[in-house]
Parts: sequence; structure tokens; C-alpha cells
Amino acid sequence: MKILTGELRGRTLAFQPHPDLRPTADKVRQAIFNALAGVVEGRAVLDIFAGTGAMGFEALSGGATRAVFVERDAARAKRIQQNLDALDLDGRADVKRQDALAALEGLGVSGETFGLFFIDPPYGGEDALAALAASAQLAEPGAIAVLECGKREDVPEEAAGFRLLKEKKYGGTRVAFYGYPQR
Repeated sequence: MKILTGELRGRTLAFQPHPDLRPTADKVRQAIFNALAGVVEGRAVLDIFAGTGAMGFEALSGGATRAVFVERDAARAKRIQQNLDALDLDGRADVKRQDALAALEGLGVSGETFGLFFIDPPYGGEDALAALAASAQLAEPGAIAVLECGKREDVPEEAAGFRLLKEKKYGGTRVAFYGYPQR
């Protein structure tokens, strides 16, 4: 898998394919980052249900100041860390090997905030909306959350202060962009 945008464009991310791992397709990832043009630079990013970490790596490549990757699976979390090391990004990122909601709670307790969220859990469950709602406690004014789900899944107009800005469908994937108020 290659990084598609930014200063690391063309660099390879190593990952181990697995039947329950569904990396964001290149076409979808490219569309998301085209839509986020001018938004990524200077923001702290939280990649929830990171899997391969591709979304967080794209954000770091596009000028994000920092990224936190949340991945429950030990082997995947280790691979994300190896990719961070290989790309000399370790000083700009952390990997949390935890359940997503537990990690969000812990980050909230520590007082961390983020300007950009990527939420891409396994399709068809309740995790996406729960993670979106839990992310509100970590959102900086004007934060953006990008939620990926199955194309037949409903996305709410509002969740814990996040308001739906737009949504697009790409094959079997629905991508919803949410904004958090400026306060």
C-alpha cells in the first residue's frame, strides 16, 4: 500500500492482509484527502480503528502536526509502529493498542484535543456512531470528523455536537464528513 498524497507520496506502508482487515481503497482515500485539501496541515489527527494506519499516514504526509493511531489488534498496532519508524515519523505519532472507546476515554482524561478524526470501524456495527459521539470530548473548535461505513448504513445529521457537512458513496463505502462548531 502506498501513500498517495503529500511529502511522503509514493512511500510504501507494509501491512499483513487479513480477511477482517478492510483498508480504505486508494480511490476513496484519494477522494477524502482531495476533499480535505487545506484542512489537514497544522492539525492533530486521531485515526480510530486504524487497521493499516493509512489515513493517519496520509494526514502526516499532508502536514498534520501529530497523529494518534488507535488499533486494538496487537499485530496491526505493531505494524503501524514499524511503519512510523521506517518513515522517521515516530516523534510525530503514537500508537494506542486499545479498544477504540477505551482509548477515547483515556485521551479525554489526559486532556488531549484533535482537529481531525478518522473513524473507520468494521461495517455494520454500532461502533462508528459511538466513536463519533465519544470523539466530541476531544474535538478542537472547528474540528472535522470523517466517518466511513457501509453504503447502506444510515448516518445521523448530528452526533454529540458534530454536524453532517456532506456525504459521498464510493462503491460499497459511504463517507460522511462532520464538522464541530467553532465555539
